[in-house]
This record gives sequence, C-alpha cells and structure tokens, in this order.
Amino acid sequence: MTPTPDVPRFHSAELRRIGRYSYLTTQWHGAETCKLILGNGAQEPTHRSQQRADALRGAVPNSFLPELPEVLYFGDCLVDGARRHCLIRPFVPGLSLTDYVSKLECGQVSGDLAALGRQIGTALQVFHSLSAADASWCGQARPPIADWIRQTADNVRHTLGLIEQAPSGRSHTRLSRGELERIRALLPDAAVATECTSGSRLVHGDLHGGNLIVDQQGAEWSLAAIIDEGLSAGDPQYDLVTLISWSTEVLTPRDRDLFCSALVEAYPSHHDFTANHPGVAQLYHLDRSLGRLAYFLPTAGLDGWMDGFGSHRLDRHLDLIRSLLEPGRPTAGSHFSPIRTTTED
Repeated sequence: MTPTPDVPRFHSAELRRIGRYSYLTTQWHGAETCKLILGNGAQEPTHRSQQRADALRGAVPNSFLPELPEVLYFGDCLVDGARRHCLIRPFVPGLSLTDYVSKLECGQVSGDLAALGRQIGTALQVFHSLSAADASWCGQARPPIADWIRQTADNVRHTLGLIEQAPSGRSHTRLSRGELERIRALLPDAAVATECTSGSRLVHGDLHGGNLIVDQQGAEWSLAAIIDEGLSAGDPQYDLVTLISWSTEVLTPRDRDLFCSALVEAYPSHHDFTANHPGVAQLYHLDRSLGRLAYFLPTAGLDGWMDGFGSHRLDRHLDLIRSLLEPGRPTAGSHFSPIRTTTED
C-alpha cells in the first residue's frame, strides 16, 4: 500500500457511525462507500505494523474466500479540520457477526449459528495454512510462536497493572487482589513458551464477531468477509481462542455451545492444542477476557456507554476467568469447556 499524498478530509456531520471508532463515508475514494476507522491514542497502530500487515496480506491468494478487503489508506486525516489518525478500507455489505447475533436475539433474522461456526472454522483452516514465511516480513526474520506466547504474557501483566491501578470507583472488574495474584501465577514461564516449536502462521490477531461479516444468500446466512486493521505472524490458535472468548461475551450459553462446538469440529487441531498446551490456552483466554475488562475501565462509572453495552456481558468474562482459576468449575450454563484435558472423552 502506498499512502496517497492527499490527506483525506472529512466532515463529521456526513459520517455515519457504525462502531465506537468506525464510520461509513462516501467523502473519499470516488464516492465509493468506505469504512473509516479513527485512531484512539495509544491504540493507533504504527506505520511499521501496517507495512507488515500489508506484506502479509499479499500472501493471501486471490482465490481465498471469504473476502479479505485491502487497506485503501493508512495515515493522517482531517476531521472537521482536526488532525486524526485513520484507516480506510472498502465497505463490505452485510452484518458483522456481532450485529447478526443481536438481531437473532430480537427475532429480526433467523439462522444457524452452528452452520456459521463450521464455515468460519473451515475458512480459518485455509487462512492459517499460509505460512508467514510466504510473505515478506519487511526484511526481518519471521518471529517464532514462542515470541508470540511471551508477548501475550507481557500483555497480560500490563493489563493486570491497569486493573490494579484503576480508581476504586471505576474498578467494575470485581477481581480481588488475591485473584489477580493467582492469575499472575498461571502465566507460563519461558520454558513453556519454548515447548511450542512450530513456525508462526498468518493470523488475524483480533478475530471477534465485529471483524467477521456475514451476508444473507436466499434463506441462508454465510460468511462474506474477514476484516481487520492489520494481520500478523503468530499462533493461529490465538484466533480460535479470540472467537471463543467473543462467544462467551455475546451468546447465550446454549448458542455458545452450538457455535463453539461447530467451530472446533471444523478446526480439530484446537482440541489437540488445548489438551497438549493447557497453560498456553489459559494464557490466551486470560489475555482476551482481562483485555475486555480493562477496555471499559476508562468509561466505567463516567457515562452510560458501558451500561448500554451490558455489564452482564463483562460478568461472563469474570466467570470465565474464575473457571480458569478453579479447574473443573464450569462457566455458567455452558457445557463447552475452553480448556480440554487429555482425560476428557
């Protein structure tokens, strides 16, 4: 991707908000409907990471389905004259899987979560079959999966620090200091990381329902696109854990069981992963669930946004975290276990 010399300019009154930091716009790229994602301070990706993502995207064959939209622009823009960091990509018609689930609950659409789970699992099998070695890594050596594991552990330690430092009025996480210390004790050491010797693969890195687009074909819904601000090279199992974590948050226990069972049925190596590397699987789940709790810390108690989202959804992450701290303790109402042991049937 070569950045355009013209800085995109937008007027907020003409942007249609579709997410916390994302909008639809026809004010750029020849009036084509595009998705605009505005940067949010420290969450802004670096130009280096975006260059790497573009190089990795080039390894995906044109025949790959579902669609993987390219990035049209990455850099500075002006919104009502104020400089912001942004990313622009073509808009893909359809619903995010998260929106699909919300409409399913309201009876506005009908569908089969199990069928979508199988489609996603099958697509990920193909997507993850692409070795990161097939793409240019900006002149650097391809990072091993052990590096991904160590970086994830560092992310969890950082997130625990954010939760501990939160003002008491905002600490809606309700994790005790003792629980936080037990989480630290679960983090794998360097020896565990080095046990995972397989090479890194092409991964999404943030594969929740908001980054999966589904569309209706006749009476059926199918996976239309996988969207993201940047791909990476790492452990493909992290993508599976991310989806399972998302399902814990937004689906009822029954629907979560249907979706996750179909997902891992189409991606059977996930069973082997959770059985053979339970410590790494725990780490990935802790990273996603703690990250969701920390994500809402800045707004907890300050406005109604979190209440509108539903604090009960965050309670599901608490429940999952505590099930990891207490092996054998099931998540509320769900039969799908995020960690599979070798003694399970």
